[in-house]
Amino acid sequence: MISLKLPNWLSIPFYMKLKNAFQAWWDLVESWSRWPLNQMDIMTCHALLLDVVAYRRNIKRMRNESTGLYRTRIATAYINAKEAGTIKGLRNIFTRLGIPIVGIEQKIEGEHWATIKVQVTYDVASEYGELMKEILANYGKLCRSYQLTVISPVSIYLRSANFQFSSNTIILK
Repeated sequence: MISLKLPNWLSIPFYMKLKNAFQAWWDLVESWSRWPLNQMDIMTCHALLLDVVAYRRNIKRMRNESTGLYRTRIATAYINAKEAGTIKGLRNIFTRLGIPIVGIEQKIEGEHWATIKVQVTYDVASEYGELMKEILANYGKLCRSYQLTVISPVSIYLRSANFQFSSNTIILK
């Protein structure tokens, strides 16, 4: 910020009013000149510019998507596209977007070789289900099929007890 200073011999109240007016004007001009620079950050830019950047990065806004998640998806679009196609990259994409997953399995015994299972809890599936489908459609391998497997943790309490068993085997000829 530019700070105007008057010489000591101009400290009369009239000149102070003039200095304050010039200071206000230059603060305004400086804010105008900084505005384009502030638009370069995806996380803080204007919403209209955000939609333009999203179009360039092939990101479509989902229904009822929060602005913060939309901005994060746009900001991480390049790195997500770069890492897409590998299991580690898919884990990283989910981590960047804040989606907790239980695990990812591929080449499952008894399944088709091109099937990848993404395991999530019920809460994650209900909250991020639409987003996960969008991610898998954008960044998933074209020759693979994806399955979202919902895992519901259940608490089981077992009680151990001592019991005895005896058996007799009689063979008659």
